Parts: sequence; C-alpha cells; structure tokens
Amino acid sequence: MATTIVTKYGSDAPAASDIVRGELAVDTENGRLYTENSSGAVVEIGLKPSGNVDVTGSVTVTGTASGATASSVGNKVVIDDGENGISILSSTSGAGYLIFGDSDDNDVGMLIYDHSANALRTYVNGAERATISSAGNVTFTGTVTGGNGTFTNLTINAGEKLRLDGAGGHTFIQEVANDTMVLATGGTERMRISGGNVGIGVTPNYPIHVEKSVDGDWMGKIKNTHATNGYGLLIHAGDDSSVTALSVGNYAGAGDYLVVKGDGSVGIGTASPVNTGSNYGDLTINGTDGSFISLQSGGSTTGVLQTIGTETRLSTSVASGFLTFRTGTGGSGTEVMRISGDNVTIKAAGADASRTLSIQGTNGSSQTYQFNIVADGENSAAKFMVGSGGGAASEVMQISGGNVGVGLSSGISSKLHVNTEISIGADGDNRAIVGYTPNRFYIGTRQSGTNYFDTVNVSGGNVGIGNSTVASTRFAVTGSVVGANIETTSATAGHEALIVNRQNSDGTAIAINKAGTTVGSIGTEGGDMAIGNDDAGIQFVNGTEHFRPFNMTTNSATDALMDIGSSSKRFKDLYLSGDCKPTRVITNNSGDWGMEMQGATIARIRFHTSAGGSGEVGSVTVSTTSTAYNTSSDYRLKENVVPLTSATERLKQLNPSRFNFIADADKTVDGFLAHEVQNVVPEAISGTKDAMRDEEYEVTPVVLDDDGNVVTEAVMGTRSVPDYQGIDQSKLVPLLVATIQELEARIAALES
Repeated sequence: MATTIVTKYGSDAPAASDIVRGELAVDTENGRLYTENSSGAVVEIGLKPSGNVDVTGSVTVTGTASGATASSVGNKVVIDDGENGISILSSTSGAGYLIFGDSDDNDVGMLIYDHSANALRTYVNGAERATISSAGNVTFTGTVTGGNGTFTNLTINAGEKLRLDGAGGHTFIQEVANDTMVLATGGTERMRISGGNVGIGVTPNYPIHVEKSVDGDWMGKIKNTHATNGYGLLIHAGDDSSVTALSVGNYAGAGDYLVVKGDGSVGIGTASPVNTGSNYGDLTINGTDGSFISLQSGGSTTGVLQTIGTETRLSTSVASGFLTFRTGTGGSGTEVMRISGDNVTIKAAGADASRTLSIQGTNGSSQTYQFNIVADGENSAAKFMVGSGGGAASEVMQISGGNVGVGLSSGISSKLHVNTEISIGADGDNRAIVGYTPNRFYIGTRQSGTNYFDTVNVSGGNVGIGNSTVASTRFAVTGSVVGANIETTSATAGHEALIVNRQNSDGTAIAINKAGTTVGSIGTEGGDMAIGNDDAGIQFVNGTEHFRPFNMTTNSATDALMDIGSSSKRFKDLYLSGDCKPTRVITNNSGDWGMEMQGATIARIRFHTSAGGSGEVGSVTVSTTSTAYNTSSDYRLKENVVPLTSATERLKQLNPSRFNFIADADKTVDGFLAHEVQNVVPEAISGTKDAMRDEEYEVTPVVLDDDGNVVTEAVMGTRSVPDYQGIDQSKLVPLLVATIQELEARIAALES
C-alpha cells in the first residue's frame, strides 16, 4: 500500500477518522507528527522544534516513571522517565554552564564544570563560593558555619564542634564557653584553652597546666637529639630570692624536694636555700636531725658534711692542706682515708705506705688482701695490682703514655686496650660481651650460661648482625623473624629512616636476593628510580607523573616489552580517570563473550576524533531490548548537501552474492565482495584489495620453571599476512532509499 501523509493546521491532534493505520499526519503549525497504532488510537510520535524553546507554561517529557509528581516550584521542565537526565557536553578545554537568574541579574547563580581543570565551580551572587577538584578536595570561599569537612575559612558557633571521624573514634574542637576551647581525641577531652591558659588533662589555672595520673612512667619528656649543639629546657624567672624559678614536690603539693630561687640559690629539702653572697650557685641541703652539707666561699669553714649516728662526716681544712675521711661518732672519729698533696692513702691494718694508693683488708682468718696503684717511674706508667694471701700482687691494669691497658703489661697501643673481651652483666652466666678473636671483632651475649656471639661481627671492614660469617658483604643481617627494622620517629623532612645513595653513576642501588641469587633490584637512571628484575622492571619518571617499562640489566627504558599480568595470572579490575590509548585490544575469555559491557540503559560506547574538529563521530547505544550502532549525521556537520541522483543505475552495479566464509564452511550467507562494492560506494569499504601487513608472532614460547621464573625467553619473528578489507553495509542504505524513491516516482508516473 502506498504511504499517505495527511497535513493539518491547528493545535489539536487529528481524529481517528482522519488517518488509518500506517498513515502519517503532520501538524504543520506546531511541528508534530502523528499516526494510528494497532488499537486504532491516534498517537504522537515526534516533536522537533528548531531554534530556542521558551517555556512560559510547563514542559513534561513522559517516559516510564511513576510515583511522585513535580513540585509547584519546579514544574517548568519535567522529565518523567524511569532513567533519564540532561547532558551538557563541552570541549575538553571548555566549560558547561547551568545558570540561574532573576529580573535583576540573568546569571546571579551558576554551576560551571571547567573541563580544562576538571573542577566543578559554584557561583552565588556572581562570585565563586565553592570548588570541587578532580582529587575530591572541596574549597570554600567566605565563612562556613557548622558542618564537617575541610574549609578555607571556618566559623564554629559556641557549643558547636568541628569533628573529624576515623576508624579509631573521632576528634573534635569545641568552644564550650566564652573564651574556652576544648580539643578531644577518641571522644575524650585532651586539652583545654581558657582565658589564655592551656591545660592538658585539667582545667588550667596557669599559662601551662598539666595534670594526669601516670602509673610507672614519666609524666613528660624533653629531648634534644642534636649530638653536638643540643640545648635542653630553658626556664627564666625573676632575679630575687623571693622568686621561685623551679619547685619539685610530691603529687599532693607538700614537701620541697628541690627549689631553685631567682637569685640562683638551690635548696634540697628546703624552700629557703641560703645565699651567702652576691654570686649565684649556693646549695643548701636540709635533712632530718641536722644532717647537712654546707659550702662557703670566703668564710672560716672550708666545707663540712655532717651526719647523725652511723652516717659519715666529711671535713676539709685549708690550713692543714689535706682532706680526711673519718668513721665513728663525734667531730673527730677515726681516719680511714687521707688526701694530702699528690698522694691518696686508704688506710687499713698493715697498709704499705710506700705505695701511692694502697687498699688492704683482712678477712676473718687474718688473711690479707690488697689492691695497689703503683707509680712506675722507670716506665712512666701507673700499674693496678691485685694480690691475696700476703703474696705479691699481680698486675691487672696499666696506664702508660695516656693509654690504658686491661690484662696487658706491654703492647698497649690505644686509649683503652683490653685483652680478649669485655663483659657487662649481673654474673658470669648472664652478661653482654664485647670481644676479639683473630681477624674478628664481635658483640654478643651470654644467657643462662650459653654464649651467643653472633649479635654483631666485624671482620675485614665488613659488618654482620645475627651471623658470624661476614664474607665480603659490607653489611649483612641474618634473622629468622625480622631481618632488620629501621624506623624514625621524626616527622621533620630530611629525617629519613634509611638513605641509600649511589654515587657518581646510575645503576643498582639495592639488590634483593633469594638464597644467594639476585631476584630483583632497585636502582637509578637519569635522576629517576627503577625497580624490577632483569628486563622486567618499572621506572618512575619524575616531573611527567608516569611510570614506564624498564630493563634493569641494560639500565634503560624499553618499549612494548612487558605485559601487565598473564593469561593465568590476571589482574581483576582496572580503573582509569583519563584516556586509555591501546594500539589494539585482544580479549582472552574462555566463555562465549570476547568483551562484555554492563550497566544501565544509556549510551555504552562513544567514538571521538580530533580530526576536523567534529568531536564525537559515533556511538553504540542500547535499550532494554536492542542495540543501535550510530554514526554522526547531524546537519550541522555537513555542507554541500545535494539530492542523490542516478541511484538506480548505481544500485544495478552492485553484485549481491551467496557464499560461505572459509573459517565457517557449513554456513552460507548473503552479502557482497568488498572490492566490488568499493567501485560503487567507496565510503562503505575499508582497506585496499589484496593488501598485506607485517605481523609479529611467537616463534618459540617462553620457558618457565616451577616457580614461574623465566628460564628461556620467547623468540619472536615477523611475517607478512593479509590485511583484509571490511564493509559497513549501513552505508548502502542511502543508495537503496534513493533507488526506492526513484522507482516510486516512476510507478506514480505510470499510474497517473
């Protein structure tokens, strides 16, 4: 049946009697297109106004949605559909605008997506107020009251909190009263600032006020880690004796254990230390029952240390020129040690006065023991001697020429020279040991009678930890659990836990071995770091924010050499925020699908090109039941548009055929031979007849061992293969339509 098009003029749809099923009715006034469905009802099938659309009433686009209706303040443009929306498409360097205006200003509010910066910007009253970057950072301009997040300027009203939530609880800052701020972590108050005072664990009564119950540990620590010029704690106060610069007492505030006054006097056990003159530095110690140390400068007493009962009194006399140590009661007692001139004598029964320092004692059996320090004038040495039973003392230590030897009587060649080893510990079975055996220095321990000499070993300039065989490695660590743990507690830049520095030339900085065989390395090349093994590596390139394949053996970047994953060891998902630019895509799926795309009922694939500035050139879209393959066809992309003529003559040149593909011998299909169609409709054909191309192929496959390591690399070759032509049969549709129109015109002419 011939197609009939009925025209009408007016705002109403045509009546059912105006058209029959299969006919079209065109409303020429409003640009609407109608037809009759299988039930005999007139339905509208098209509306395509041109130019701008001004909505003074309301526009409703109805799909399959159901439920609530549009609000009274948002019903100018209503999209009533199950899943739909509004797309604003711009160039990659342009911007998309959603603008709000009023009678005074046509752009008082805007939502702008800036494609060049990949940022969403919000404008209020003509000024930018909030920006969301591609990294997810939100920047507010102005004052933000309440809420959570990161802000440029932030005002928190009284009683409100700035709260940060995390896995371990939450942290908040809150103004709990006028001029009082609280900082809390884990939901618990940690610090309070009130009226210019700062309190930690307490409401502050002083500029800095800290209170807390700490069981078995220090209340605080101040440590300067600078080894040569590190200062400690600086406390400055008034310079009068009535001013207390430092006071140390017990937790209840009672007792003055240590007091430092502003005039420099120090008191131990007293809050009122004595200052005997104009110079700083007097010390007063106050004990019970009159125990004290009194030191005076310029007075008649040079110094007295006096105690009560069995305690000791120390006194010195400038007039006599010696210092005596006494035991016993009273002011005199019995002299046990005297320092006179250059000699020191510790007296005991039968002491040998001929030695400069002699310490002797007698046990319950009247057996004499002695420790002597002997000045050896002949050898310019001081010798330390130990003897027992009345016999001659044996030398245990010697000081000669500023050097000290322990266990040596000769050959002392350093400031401290110890024969064999040094021990530190409670007893012989539990101690730390520093020792030397021929060609090896070691640090070890002895625990419960067992020696462990493999803690630290130094041999031939090499250092080993946890092993006794250092071999040729400058630094070797061996451990059954953790080989080495290197950490730093500093948050300051430049305080790294470990620095590995390769001087002068590029190459391997760190080698990683398994059972003595290198399995990987970390190195440098051109100021960038690379990590990998043999020819399978990755280089991280500074400045261009990318990484690339790298050959660790040749220490150079490579091209098209390395895969990501393998056929049996694959990565799961790949998420990209930018472009994916493969040379080709090959799927390796054991199922029925080479590539599967899932999602909502929207456009699936879009094709773009930078050539000609046309942007999008095609797409693949789906509905709930079908797939459409689209190519760009907008009239705004075209010029020199003329009618298609002589279509019938060109169509007659096509040679439709029936055939089967060589790869599917049992299936016969209808179609064309590409090169025959190319002479008639060249735009429908890709490629050139009988063309060839070069293809890389695997001559012999890679050989792997049981652990997946490469034993033999794959051998690749190049061969020439056919470069097949293809056909886009949809490009034949215009020729078919034009031919039908020519035939229809001829039929109409014959019928008339």
